[in-house]
Amino acid sequence: MTMPKGKKFANGYCSIAGIPSAKNYRQISSICTSEGMKIGPSNVRNVLLSAMKKIAKPVCEANSIVMSDEEIMIIAKNPNFQLSVASLLEEEN
Repeated sequence: MTMPKGKKFANGYCSIAGIPSAKNYRQISSICTSEGMKIGPSNVRNVLLSAMKKIAKPVCEANSIVMSDEEIMIIAKNPNFQLSVASLLEEEN
């Protein structure tokens, strides 16, 4: 399916190519299905974005930045933010 005409993303998409052992939405969906949790790739994306939003909101609050839910979702979708969260999680391991 092609992207709608006129749809532009300022920061592109998050790429997993540079992250060792990272999985894409389809791979995560396949793993979940094999574990007994039937979930499609689009639902995996929604769960990931929901988790990113839950991380972005307290980060904004901790820095005294007031943002609407829509603005927080823009941050959650930002590939730079997602890669930053991934690198922080990697440091913890």
